[in-house]
Amino acid sequence: IFGMVTTAVVTNLKSGEHRNELRLSAQGFASQIREMQTMSQTGRTIKLCTGQGSIGSLEYCADSHAGELCGLRATLCDCSCAEQVSPGGYGLHIAGGIVTTFADADSSHLYEPGEEFNRANFDLPDRIAVQALTPSSPLDIVFTPPNGSVWINGCDPEVLGDTCPNLAQITLNHLRLSQTRTVTIYRVTGRIEAE
Repeated sequence: IFGMVTTAVVTNLKSGEHRNELRLSAQGFASQIREMQTMSQTGRTIKLCTGQGSIGSLEYCADSHAGELCGLRATLCDCSCAEQVSPGGYGLHIAGGIVTTFADADSSHLYEPGEEFNRANFDLPDRIAVQALTPSSPLDIVFTPPNGSVWINGCDPEVLGDTCPNLAQITLNHLRLSQTRTVTIYRVTGRIEAE
């Protein structure tokens, strides 16, 4: 009897630990998204190329800032790097279970290679995976300055109106449990919650 009780208690503790890991991962994920929103609302600056014909592009500058990245593109430009607010805002790109933070330098409201910035990837714990995305993968969520308006997959609500998704959902799954947690971003209100 003692062995059966001990086994049940240990199993329950492990299950509780896994549920806690999933809950904390969802809250951390929501916090990462809120940080992108806050960067947009507060005018957080990043290094952008400000040279001839390349204003706002994220490029590597070969001038007095040699060795400093304005972005991650391998293109050399005749420019200078300047701290600026990203014109299109800040966001997250989620594809293939990989989450990348980016600065929307060209105001497309979509992720493009080279727009990543230093904190490029948000790492989930090994046992936590992105199970589903709504709308489907790839998912781009962009917060535009100065008020943090939400763009989901580049959809312009002023042009497309009600056809734009009203929310984006990221469902996280613990690989050892059959439980999930969902992070929801509401387009109209900008609310971000982890359930």
